[in-house]
Amino acid sequence: MTDDDTTMALGFNETLRPPAAPSAPGTPEPEDLRPRIRWAGIVWGLVFAGLAATVLWLVLDPARMELVAGWWATLTPGGLILTVLVALGALLLVAGLSSLGRRSEHRGA
Repeated sequence: MTDDDTTMALGFNETLRPPAAPSAPGTPEPEDLRPRIRWAGIVWGLVFAGLAATVLWLVLDPARMELVAGWWATLTPGGLILTVLVALGALLLVAGLSSLGRRSEHRGA
């Protein structure tokens, strides 16, 4: 069986190659082989974790839940627009922070 037969049997379009030999102990690993830090995932994960903790804190106490429900019920249209604008601004801030992290990541490469 030739290499072409093996790759066709496995459904690969390119030939199989053995893994690269490990580097000698004590030699530094090249920069491009290190895993990159995904700053956007870290930033968004922290935002969603904070949001989840806040919602959990609100719903665990019935008095706090009633207080929030009363606040939403008495919210005026202007207050609702302001709340939506603040929430959108917070999302844009988080997107900007994750973009800065990504830019610094690319500059280091």
